[in-house]
Amino acid sequence: MLLPAKAIEDTFRMAPEEWRASMTIGRPQVILAAMAGGGPGASFFPVQLQKLLFLIDREIPECVNGPHFRFIPHHYGPFDQGIYIEIKALTRAGAVDVEDEKRHPQYFLTDAGWQAGIHVLHGLSEAAARYTREAAGWVRTLTFPQLLRAIYAYCPAMAVNGVRPDAGRSKVLPQPSLLSGLARTVDFMGVLNEYPRDRGARSQDTRNLGGDWARVGAHLRNAMAIYAQERLYE
Repeated sequence: MLLPAKAIEDTFRMAPEEWRASMTIGRPQVILAAMAGGGPGASFFPVQLQKLLFLIDREIPECVNGPHFRFIPHHYGPFDQGIYIEIKALTRAGAVDVEDEKRHPQYFLTDAGWQAGIHVLHGLSEAAARYTREAAGWVRTLTFPQLLRAIYAYCPAMAVNGVRPDAGRSKVLPQPSLLSGLARTVDFMGVLNEYPRDRGARSQDTRNLGGDWARVGAHLRNAMAIYAQERLYE
């Protein structure tokens, strides 16, 4: 259930002691604490924020009165569209700001949002606060493919509809490496390259061409999915 923007603004004006005494942890508070866990000035891409909240919701739900979110297997692992609705409410309340001048938007806390997030963290147990900080730092240090691979390995059920970060590696063309590259400088007869023999009526070239077009279609679908996901916060 969304916390009205006015109520969020009122909590920003509370002293830390008042906040802890009256704090009821809901979805907005979990988001603020998660983002504050990244440290002052930390920003999060949408996929990073989704995965961070997924980990908190799954690993320490009892520490934050959770679970709070409804994650489903999406193109990039666990996804809850409601997170963007909460982000919009927090943006209207002045707690979150969005940097969207680049291709991928980034979310970061305003001064008011930072203070609110820190208050929530201080209200958690020491272990829960430490986990939140470590998880926030972890998702921000990984590349996009690394993050997907790690989340898929952690929760395979969330990978059923996911885009594979290592998809597209050729099973026909030789894969490059330093040693094979050096060896090929003296392989004048081309004996180091081995290619699959034709099988059946369709030649390997025909299969390769069909596979290329299938990958083009997959890339187009993925691009459209990325665009749709990135614009949900608007």
